[in-house]
Amino acid sequence: LGHVIRTSRIAEAFKRLRSDVDIFFVTNTKYDAYLKKHYKTYTLKKDTREVIEGRYPYEEYLRYNARSISKIMAHELPDAALFDCELNTELLLFCRKNSIKAIYVLRITTPDRFRDIRRYLALFDSVIVPHDEGEFPVDQRSFLRGISAEFVGPIIDVHDYPEGTTRKNVLITLGSGAGIPENRPLFSAVDSFLAYLRNHGNLIGQHVVEVDIVTGPFYEGGCDLSGVKVRRISENLARDMHNARVVISGAGYNTINEIIQTKTPAVVIPLSRRWEDQYQRAQVLERLGCIKIARAGILDPIRGIFNNWGSYHSQFPPIRSGNMKAAGILSEALYCE
Repeated sequence: LGHVIRTSRIAEAFKRLRSDVDIFFVTNTKYDAYLKKHYKTYTLKKDTREVIEGRYPYEEYLRYNARSISKIMAHELPDAALFDCELNTELLLFCRKNSIKAIYVLRITTPDRFRDIRRYLALFDSVIVPHDEGEFPVDQRSFLRGISAEFVGPIIDVHDYPEGTTRKNVLITLGSGAGIPENRPLFSAVDSFLAYLRNHGNLIGQHVVEVDIVTGPFYEGGCDLSGVKVRRISENLARDMHNARVVISGAGYNTINEIIQTKTPAVVIPLSRRWEDQYQRAQVLERLGCIKIARAGILDPIRGIFNNWGSYHSQFPPIRSGNMKAAGILSEALYCE
């Protein structure tokens, strides 16, 4: 779902630059209502959930994507393709063979994966890096400069939210909500926290706690959510964070950027992911004093934030949207002969 969020924000910025250009999306997620509302959208039959939950082999999934998306591109005949997904070499070669400009969105990744994909990155017409340059290790940064990759900064929600909002609830977001082993630390910590609240009259010290939970579209259980407000998805998670006093979540790319953007103190549970280090990302903010990592449950960190909320809120670093810069790179690639 993070891929959908990022690319739709780039598309929105691109339409401001070039309203005459037609945009279509291809996605594996069945939760494509936003895309279909704004763009022509192809939804592939093989859902990413099947791969996430281990019901469909990853290599077969890549081959299926290559076959399906190649057919769609042969029909649509696009001038350019923006990829924010697994690096699929078959699709890259298809684009080069058919004179389709190929642009890749490269998020910071593990050293092993970077070594695996670096030889292919130079084959793209442009590489958009939605991070600040200093976030990358020196060796990766040097390589990316050598292939003229562009560090644009984070792709974030660009709406302005009013100052002075009364922040009173605790917002819990379970990411995609997929019932995979990697998500169990978050589910377990949230379940224990909610049980504590039920047993203590929704009080943490003198603070009355109101809880709002966004489970994610793949959620099918794992926590006792009785007695709290529950939604499957949020139309605007950044707005929800802006209205919250504290966020409880994993430490994924989009979530962390929205926590920074809205300056919402958070208790995060970094989760194991194949291609990213959520713990490293969370550590950076914890050292700045704006979030806490839940190493032994949520209760003590959130109690500390409630008791000193202003200090945490004031420590967030500035964040600048890379949306328009990313859209400009896409525009240059599209019109550069």
